[in-house]
Amino acid sequence: MEIYFKIYAILFLMGIGFSYVLCKKIIPHEKNNTIALLSIAISPLMSYSLTVIASIYFLHFGIDRTLLLLFCKIIFGISLLISVYYLFYFSYRHAISVIKNFPWFFILVALLVIFCFGNYHDGILYHLLNPDIVSYAITADWLSQPSHQLSQINNTTSVYIIEILLRALRWGLPSITGLFNTILNTSSYEIIFPLTFILFASGIMASALFFNSAFNLRHSFTQITAIVALLNGSLLYFLIEGFFPNIVSVAYLTLFLSLFLLNKENPNKMPIFILGSLCIAAIITTYNEVFTIATAVIGFSILISLITRNKTEFKQNTLFLMTILIGFLLVFPLSYKIILFTFANIKNSGNVGYAQPTWLWPSDILGLTNIYFKFNHYLDEAVATQLIHRSYPFIAISLSLSAWGIYELWKSRKNIIFISILICSVLFLFYNYYLLATTGYGPHNYIFDKLVILFSPLYVAFFFAGIYQTTRSSFFKLKIFISLGCVFIYFYLLFHGTSEYRAFVDVRAISSIQNHFKNKSVVFIMNERGYRKGRTWGKLRYIDRASEFIINPLLINQFLDQWGNDPCATFSRSAKIILIVNKKALLDNTHYPKTHRLIYSTRSYEVFDTNQTIATTCPNANTLRLDKIFIK
Repeated sequence: MEIYFKIYAILFLMGIGFSYVLCKKIIPHEKNNTIALLSIAISPLMSYSLTVIASIYFLHFGIDRTLLLLFCKIIFGISLLISVYYLFYFSYRHAISVIKNFPWFFILVALLVIFCFGNYHDGILYHLLNPDIVSYAITADWLSQPSHQLSQINNTTSVYIIEILLRALRWGLPSITGLFNTILNTSSYEIIFPLTFILFASGIMASALFFNSAFNLRHSFTQITAIVALLNGSLLYFLIEGFFPNIVSVAYLTLFLSLFLLNKENPNKMPIFILGSLCIAAIITTYNEVFTIATAVIGFSILISLITRNKTEFKQNTLFLMTILIGFLLVFPLSYKIILFTFANIKNSGNVGYAQPTWLWPSDILGLTNIYFKFNHYLDEAVATQLIHRSYPFIAISLSLSAWGIYELWKSRKNIIFISILICSVLFLFYNYYLLATTGYGPHNYIFDKLVILFSPLYVAFFFAGIYQTTRSSFFKLKIFISLGCVFIYFYLLFHGTSEYRAFVDVRAISSIQNHFKNKSVVFIMNERGYRKGRTWGKLRYIDRASEFIINPLLINQFLDQWGNDPCATFSRSAKIILIVNKKALLDNTHYPKTHRLIYSTRSYEVFDTNQTIATTCPNANTLRLDKIFIK
C-alpha cells in the first residue's frame, strides 16, 4: 500500500490548490463541505491534466525531460502556496464538518478493489487475457530516460513503444508513469495500476458530487452512486485486463459530462470551462478515441436543442462545444495528429478486438449484473470465437433487473445529456452490427461493449437519480438495498472468477535470468503450460500467450516468438536455445528435468539447456522445429 500512498500524496498536493480555486467558483458558497470534498476528489485529476499537457510539448519539441520534472516541482510549489493561503479560511468547525462528511465508506470500497485486483506485488505482475499492460509499461520505462525523444524512434526501437507513441498516439499515461519512475525510483509495472486506479476512483467520486449537485440530491446519496459506479463488474473488467488508458478516460469523460449537467444551472461559466477543457486535454493525450465520443455527445445535445427550439439549451450546448475546442488547442502538438488518426482508426475498426462473453444488457451496463463473472466459460468461448448464451435463470435475472433499470432511467427522458448518451449507445450497437455484416470483424461484440461501457458511470448516476424520486420511503430503501446487494454479489463473483484464471509474470525473476545470460549467445523460449505451436494443454492457453507478450521485452530481444512469421531471422545460427519453464507447469510436465539440463533456477522459473541451436530449431524461414524442445 506504500506505493499507493506515495502516488496519491504527490498527485493530491500537486493539484489541491488549483482544484480548490476552481471548485470554490463552481459550487455555491453555502455548500462549503461540497467544495472541500470536490477539491480533494479532483486534485489527482488536476495534477494529471497539467502534467500530461506539459509532457506533450516536451515530447513533441524534444525538450530534455528533466525540465518536465522541474515544471512539476514548480506546479507542486504553487499548489501548496495556494493551499496554505486558503487554509486560513478554514475554521475548526468547518474542518470537523468536512471530516464527518468525508466519503469514508467509498474509501473502504476502493481499498477492497485494490486488495482484490491489484496486479503487482513483490515483483509479481498478475494479468488476464490482454498483454496491453506491457506496451504502456515498456513505453513508460523508455520515457523515464531524459535523453529519449520521439525523433530517436527507429526500426530497432521496441514495437511496443512504436505502437503507443507513433501509431496509437497515447502519450499521456506513459509520460506521467515514466515521471513517477524517476521520482520514486521504481518500475512502471509497479506504478501504472495504482496511478490508474487513483485517477479512476477520484474521477468517479468527483463526478458523483457534481452530478448530485446538479440534481440537488442529498449528500449521503453521493457515496451510494459512486460505490455502485466503482463496483460495476463490466467496467472493472477493463481495469483488470489492463486497458488502463481506457479506464482513465472513463473518469475524465464522466467528469466532463457531469460538468455539462452542472453548467445549465451555474451562472459562473468560466471555471467550468477551464476544468472541462483540462478534462478534454487529458482525454486526447490518454485515449484519444474518447475525444470523438465526447464531441458526439455534445453534438447530439446541440442537435436536440435545435429540434426542440430551446434557445437557452442551444446556447449553453454550443458554449460547451467551445470547451472541447479549447481542450483540443491545449494539446495542439498531439491533437492535430488525432484528426487523421481518427479516420484511420475508424477504417481499421473491423480488425480489432476479440470475443466477449455475451452482449451487454441494461443491467450489465448499470452493474446490477456482470457478464464476466464466469471466466471459465469466457475463456472457452474466446478460444472458439463464439458468444456465450446466458442460462435461463441468468436471463430471468437480467430481464428483471434490466426492466427495473429502464424504468428508473425513463424518469430522465427529458434530460438532453441522457438522450444524447442513449443515442450514442444505440449507434454503437448498430455500428457493431454493421462491422459484423460488412467486414472481417468476427463474431463478437467488442466494439459495442468497449464503447458503451464508457457511459456506465453516468447511466448509474441517472439510475439513482430516478430512484431518488421514489415517493415512499420503504420502496426507496428497498431499491437501494437491492441495487447494492446485486452489485456486491456480482463483484464477488467477478473476483472469484478472475482469481481462478489470473496468470502471472515474475518480473524480477525474468530480469535475473536475462542478467545471468548477459553477453552470451543464447535465445530464450517460454513454455508456460506445456504447449507448443498447434497444440494446447491446459485451459490457460490464451492467458499464457499474454505472459509471453509480457516476458518478451523483459528479455531484451533475446526471445524466440514461436508464433512469429520468421522468429529466428534476427538471431545467430549458432545461438543456443534456452528454455524457461514456469515451476507450476513442471507439476504437469515432469519430463523436462529428465530430458534437459537444469542450468539456472529462480523462485518462479526453471531454466534448461535444450542442447538445440537456432540452426537445428529453425532449418529455414518456414520451419520451426519444436519437437525436441517441447516434448509431449
